[in-house]
Amino acid sequence: MDSSTSWFSQGRIGEALQVGNTIFTSKFRWRILDKRKERDCQVSQEDSIEDFASYASIKLLCAEASNPSRWVFMRIYMQVPLKNTENEDAQTRALQAIQTKPKELIAYQTLANAPYVLKYVPELLDFEEHRQGSSNSFPANLVPGGFLTIIVWEHVPGVLLGDGSGKATKFWDLKDPRERVTIREKFKELIPKITKAGIWPKTAGPSNLIWCSETKSLHLVGFREWSHMPRQTWNAGWYPRFDLVRVPVDCHWSDSDWNGSTSGWKWELDDFVAREQSS
Repeated sequence: MDSSTSWFSQGRIGEALQVGNTIFTSKFRWRILDKRKERDCQVSQEDSIEDFASYASIKLLCAEASNPSRWVFMRIYMQVPLKNTENEDAQTRALQAIQTKPKELIAYQTLANAPYVLKYVPELLDFEEHRQGSSNSFPANLVPGGFLTIIVWEHVPGVLLGDGSGKATKFWDLKDPRERVTIREKFKELIPKITKAGIWPKTAGPSNLIWCSETKSLHLVGFREWSHMPRQTWNAGWYPRFDLVRVPVDCHWSDSDWNGSTSGWKWELDDFVAREQSS
């Protein structure tokens, strides 16, 4: 095994994950359309003692084999050997085996049990938890008996409002200002519902929002890493946090003693630009 290359490109694992291949779970058959992001979270023995699991994950775009128009995302979490033990024999590597539940699965299961939030988040469609070497779904045996988890969730149609920089670029690019009004209305509905469930994506921002103009639906996505959040009451400060309004530089909406005033806030970009140009 060579950890300097992708854990998911080697041997039988790499063969199984070729685009066009099918991954079988107990409920469905999923055909791989594309490989997306891979993460290598291999740790040392010292880190493992501190309760950090050594694992790798890969995100795939898939389609249900019997219904090709139904697209989904799949993520596979797989325990990998501790650093500098990759070439030990299988019996030695098996001593590292643990069973753990990825935080992403905990998030989707929690949200799935909160019916009031289901219209605002991707649906959990399928998941399986295995021990490596015993799964018919996926031929992993890097750590014999180690955890192997497959999560499948809904591919939400629409456009990601953020550009990754904290700016809601696609939101402000919308031609119809009435669409921005609708998004803000949906966003105002979403915040109390999501926080009531207690699951909140880490560093959440406009890149966690997907807007579908055809269905007029807004979804919060990105639950690979998250933290607990107590239920929040709505206040207008959520808008600038997600760049859904432009605020003057002297407006301290994020301060705990902010008085809630939205004076000087610009709800349409053209008005904001015109004011800036005339000042």
